[in-house]
Amino acid sequence: MAYIGHRKFLPRHHPYRKQKKVFNGAQELELAPEPLSGEEIFIETNVMHIEKNVCANLIGTLLDIPGKTKDGVKSRLDLVELNIRSELAPQVGEKKIFLPSACYTLSRAEKLSFCKTLSELKVPEGYSSNIQILVSLTDLKLYGLKSHDHHVLMQQLLPVAIRGILPKHVRLAIIRLCFFFNAICKKKIDTSQLKGMQEDVVVTLCLLEKYFPPSFFTIMVHLVVHLVREIEFCGPVHLRWMYPFERYMKVLKTYVGNRNRPEGCMVENYIVEEAIEFCSEFIAGVSSIGLNSSVIKKNSNMDRALSASSFIRPSKEQLDQAHLYVIQNVNDVLPYVEQHMESLRKLNSGKARSKKWIQEEHNRSFSRWLSTRVALALEVPKNSITPSLRWIAHGPSPDVATYSGYIINGYYYHTKRRDDIRRVQNSGVSITATTMQVSSSKDKNPVMSDMTFYGVIREIWEIDYHQLSFILFKCDWVDNRSGVKVDELGFTIVDLKRIGHKSDSFILATQAKQVFYVQDSANPEWSVVLTSPQRTIEEDFFEDEIGDMLQECGYETIKRMPNVDTPNETDDTNSTYIRHDCEGRWVEKVRNITAIFMMEDSSEDEREMLPEVRKKSFVPRGPTTMSELALVRNSGQKLPIQFNEHEQPVGATSKKMQSYIGVCVRQQTPITYNSWKEVPNELKDKIYDCISMSFDLQPNAKHSILMSASRKFRTFKTTLTQKYILPSKDQPSLLQFPPKIYSHINQEDWESFVDARLSEEWEDYSRIQRERRLKCVYNHHMSRKGYANLADELKITHDVSYRSTLWKEARKGKNNDYFDDATRDFSTNKNEDILTDALGSKEHGGRVRGVGAFVSQSQYFNTVKGKEKMCHKEEDDSRCKSDKKRSNHSRSSIGSINIDLDADEDTPTNKGVEGTPCQLSIGSINNIVAVATIGKGKIETLNQALGNIIEWPRRLVSTINDKQEHSTRKDVVYPSNYTDVNGIIKLLNRHAMNNMEDVDMIRIPMNELIFGSDKFVYLAREDLLHYCGMVEIGYMCILAYITCLLDKCDCAKNFFVIDQSKISSHIKDRDLRSRNLANQLEAVNLEQKVLIPYNTGFHWMLHVIDLCENCVYVLDSLRSKVNEDIHGIINVGLKTWQAKHDLQRYRSTPKWRPVKCPRQLDSVGCGYYVQKYIHEIVHNSSTSITNLFNTKNAYRQEEIDEIRTEWAAFVSRFV
Repeated sequence: MAYIGHRKFLPRHHPYRKQKKVFNGAQELELAPEPLSGEEIFIETNVMHIEKNVCANLIGTLLDIPGKTKDGVKSRLDLVELNIRSELAPQVGEKKIFLPSACYTLSRAEKLSFCKTLSELKVPEGYSSNIQILVSLTDLKLYGLKSHDHHVLMQQLLPVAIRGILPKHVRLAIIRLCFFFNAICKKKIDTSQLKGMQEDVVVTLCLLEKYFPPSFFTIMVHLVVHLVREIEFCGPVHLRWMYPFERYMKVLKTYVGNRNRPEGCMVENYIVEEAIEFCSEFIAGVSSIGLNSSVIKKNSNMDRALSASSFIRPSKEQLDQAHLYVIQNVNDVLPYVEQHMESLRKLNSGKARSKKWIQEEHNRSFSRWLSTRVALALEVPKNSITPSLRWIAHGPSPDVATYSGYIINGYYYHTKRRDDIRRVQNSGVSITATTMQVSSSKDKNPVMSDMTFYGVIREIWEIDYHQLSFILFKCDWVDNRSGVKVDELGFTIVDLKRIGHKSDSFILATQAKQVFYVQDSANPEWSVVLTSPQRTIEEDFFEDEIGDMLQECGYETIKRMPNVDTPNETDDTNSTYIRHDCEGRWVEKVRNITAIFMMEDSSEDEREMLPEVRKKSFVPRGPTTMSELALVRNSGQKLPIQFNEHEQPVGATSKKMQSYIGVCVRQQTPITYNSWKEVPNELKDKIYDCISMSFDLQPNAKHSILMSASRKFRTFKTTLTQKYILPSKDQPSLLQFPPKIYSHINQEDWESFVDARLSEEWEDYSRIQRERRLKCVYNHHMSRKGYANLADELKITHDVSYRSTLWKEARKGKNNDYFDDATRDFSTNKNEDILTDALGSKEHGGRVRGVGAFVSQSQYFNTVKGKEKMCHKEEDDSRCKSDKKRSNHSRSSIGSINIDLDADEDTPTNKGVEGTPCQLSIGSINNIVAVATIGKGKIETLNQALGNIIEWPRRLVSTINDKQEHSTRKDVVYPSNYTDVNGIIKLLNRHAMNNMEDVDMIRIPMNELIFGSDKFVYLAREDLLHYCGMVEIGYMCILAYITCLLDKCDCAKNFFVIDQSKISSHIKDRDLRSRNLANQLEAVNLEQKVLIPYNTGFHWMLHVIDLCENCVYVLDSLRSKVNEDIHGIINVGLKTWQAKHDLQRYRSTPKWRPVKCPRQLDSVGCGYYVQKYIHEIVHNSSTSITNLFNTKNAYRQEEIDEIRTEWAAFVSRFV
């Protein structure tokens, strides 16, 4: 339904009432209807939703967004039916319909200009959501607009975005509507202007009726005409709109944890939040962690820095300029300004000095004069000099602290350099100042008046006067003479490249008014100045309901409503609703469209007999492409595939794999092959490689993949035959080309395939296969799911009734009913092979019914069934527990890192075996852990050792007969591939063995900048022996290598090391561990990467925190799952640290990214791998960690020995 006819709200003699052609073809003589009373209307209109729907109509129509545009074939048919604007009637072609361009139609270049303006738009912090991500330059559309996004567009952005597009009369009509919404949303409304606002909105709606189709005027557009009357009765809009309710509903939604009891969740969490807020206010002097600082410090100073400070020493000229601005804008100094000006006038009263000269002389000499004047006044015992005046007159410190961001009066201000790398624009400022204005250089009588200046913040200075400081903005100001102008609509336009006023670059931060600049689409060299909502109350006030309502107000009001010519009746013939400089568009043909144009000469009875034209046509789905897998392959990842006991793929990813197999077969296999056997092996291998690049397959999965591909190939050819060839066999012209959705098929292959499918041989083959198909009485209804996935979904256990149960489930419909009585009456009460006996036919070779593809009879019927498998599982579990119990004694705990292992007398030995008795040693000859016998003969492989305990490497075995011989030997055995390990390791080991006692320590100093404290690394004798022997190492060994590595590396300042002992799992209090981590992070810069070597209790791994990306990289040489213990500690510690520093953009949970790093092959190398990881990260600090460790599967022993040698050489310096 269209709500048109707004001319009746105009005055009786308004020219628009007499116009016919541009409206509905008739004059408007009716008067406006009587307003409804309060007894008839019980609720006021919702301005928020009205504004949202009006904006959606405008955006959808201008950009021609399908489903949202109000200009389509149906809208044009409305014009034909109303017999108006015949030039816009649709023109029917053979296949499509041509819609002539209307006055509101945008060309592609104009759509691109509109979208580009919004996509490059940067707005201040808190102004709105990120508009950039809602714009698509590919589709030229806007996506995902919320109510507040529409509000911002209507208030300010839409008039700016359409400045360079559309005919002028259409553009002005849309801008008038935007200005109306801007006016009614002000915090203060002058009641004397309401009558004029009502007249303006009626004229605006009439203008829109002249240009837009009737379908544009929905009920929401019509309700705009009643908004002014509601303001008269109900007051300003912002006190009764829905924004605070919508925002608070979003808060309440986050309270819901149990969707079955949403009300209870909201009440419970609301009470908790109120209690916490009360406690926070009650103990306001305490710094709370995890709460916004603006909530805690209600009465504290809200101005604070957004970045770390850096000190500079500016030139004397710049410092004097900043100091002059301070002393001329501080209340304590203002009386002295007048005194100095008066003294200059008296001294130069007899000279021809102009006001300009006196002002310039005042600027040159005032700071010196003030310093002298205050110094003389201070000599008097009782003077009126305030402490602040005393320090200001003394002058500032020559060192100035600079910042890249600062919060002033609740506004975020950034430097231009910081804005260039962010998605917000907080560097624009303006100031209205009283200045001396001259008409020319010869003007001797300048005038003092207010003038507004626009600029961009280049630097933020904090000038220190020892006892007090001032924040100043150093700005590039636009030259007001040639770089600022105001257009006919009241927009202020500036050229940011025209810089002026260089001798007066500074302003006090508290005087700045935040603005932002949008590039003018009509003239890209200029920018339109827009302001963010101006706050007249403190930011704290926004915590209550009134402040929440005011939050969406305060957008700059354009005071100048665009003038619209009101043509008289003779101008009614002008085609203002047609656009000749833009092409029309073609749309898909609507069914029975020709019949619509035959309706002009037909009667109403004949029209009723015509079928419904506007019925939505069915759009079939296109072919499956699985394009999302391209993203998976590009990221270097593979989708995991689960397999059941029959090695059949199951789960959600298996269905994707089956679809992708079909895609690969259709795109890569020519349809001229009669069967899958004729397809070359090279092509089959190619298809398998495509699948394996996207999915993580088992080594023996190739056969099942290719078998599935053969079925997909056969099904595809059947589809082509049944759907395209046989229905058109009597129309050869339709079979000349392949179907459009399969345009990849070669033309020659298609012709050959069609000839083969229409031959007599294929007819006979098809008839035989159809007869075989009729013998299949029981049809399943699983689609692509298959038996394997069905069993996985139903969680059917593998027992004697497995096949029969699954077979019946596969033949159920959507409503869990069977399609035939034979299946419903299927008997399941036999104890042998139930399904085979019930069906009355034997299994075919190569498959088993009711199990799924690729399972043979021998595989299935020889599979261990449920109870038997359970028994085996219990035996295996018991055996594993026994083995684990025996092995627990020989595993070292990282709590006490280096433990000598005693021989386990309970360990079974091969005492009955003939051979040489021996003792088993680890690390050194003296560290005996077991007693055994070396069997006769040379045993070198596991196969040769069957029936015996697996033997230890010969170099670590000493026989009892040789015990005396080796009792005095102290050399360590080095498990290395090198024939000669570096001599420095031998020397260090010999020193530990001969010269160190158990209580001796080697002390190595640590770098405070890297480790956060000035401490030492202490290495004991045992640490050296273990490291040289390449057995399990402790934290001190790793810490010593980090000290070695960062001590000689130029990029050491880019890293920070966390003390693992303070977050170790041996500390039972998890909160204490998180606080320890947060406390250590206090010494970290955001640019530094944080290294955390961590031990889970038996295994070393490395965590690297990138604070800028809020990401944690996990480097685990065993590639196990992320350890939940350290995962929670790091998450809580990071959040605590971020909350303490109010890092709003990092407050989300950090992203955890396991890195595919080299994998250790032994059981003791984790500590050495952590050192190697750190070595690679430090020496390749500019390379992404994920790219750095994606090249190897394991480190060679030579690479590990390089790390050991480097460590030994460094430690030897402190021996």
